[in-house]
Amino acid sequence: MWFKKRQLSSGEPNKIALKGLLCFDFDGTLVDTKEEPRFHPGLTDRLRHLESVGFMWAIVTGRGLEQTLDALGSYGVNRVPHFVVAGEYEIFWQVPGGKWADLNPWNKITRRQQRGFLRQHKKIFKRWQKELPGVVEAEVFIRRDTAGVVAARTRHMAAVCEWLEQQQQAEAPTLGFQRNGRFLRFTLAGLGKGRAVMELSRAIGLPLERVFVAGDNHNDLSMLEMPAGFAACPANAVDEVRELVARRGGFVADKRASGGMIEAVDHYFADELVR
Repeated sequence: MWFKKRQLSSGEPNKIALKGLLCFDFDGTLVDTKEEPRFHPGLTDRLRHLESVGFMWAIVTGRGLEQTLDALGSYGVNRVPHFVVAGEYEIFWQVPGGKWADLNPWNKITRRQQRGFLRQHKKIFKRWQKELPGVVEAEVFIRRDTAGVVAARTRHMAAVCEWLEQQQQAEAPTLGFQRNGRFLRFTLAGLGKGRAVMELSRAIGLPLERVFVAGDNHNDLSMLEMPAGFAACPANAVDEVRELVARRGGFVADKRASGGMIEAVDHYFADELVR
């Protein structure tokens, strides 16, 4: 594929080998959804420089592709990634000309797997709609292409996950779920950000030791657990994320969101940034 080797951003005719891949969660990591500034332009400068010496970068999010691209402008992110992992497992890449394309066969296979999983568990999910509210203040939702749980408060989600783990053992062994705040999405077990980033790394021919991953919430755990060479989280990360990153020797930033990502990029790639 064209991204195996990239032209220097200056337009020079020489080609440079791909050196690394930076993977950022979006809400709470790349952008701050609660405080100003939403996005630090200093991170744009660093991304631009790292691109010029052979790095590519990706947004890895639970948002859909179009929703993610729209949000870039809303939050003042003035640089477009090379890749977007949308819905936590679908991989898209920006083709020459600015359009976005599926990374196949990955997207075809995982969509088929996810649709089959939802279809097979629809009756179970409908029963859970009646049962779960009697256990905790939360509701199961079922839509055409997704299903999951919305809790009344974020603090209720621990009880939701405990209940779901019990149901998984009893009747739904292939159940996986991606938790973020008071929302949770059902997925086929093992299908999430971590597996998608590993597939993206494989597709571009880059060893995992040259991959940087950063996130702040529970649905980022699978990405932060994978054997990437560099792991980080911002200061606003939930305790479970901070503990995991610290335990694996990663970088826990002092600043929130993109401010923390500037710290992390400077920490890991200082030598590249001075070239």
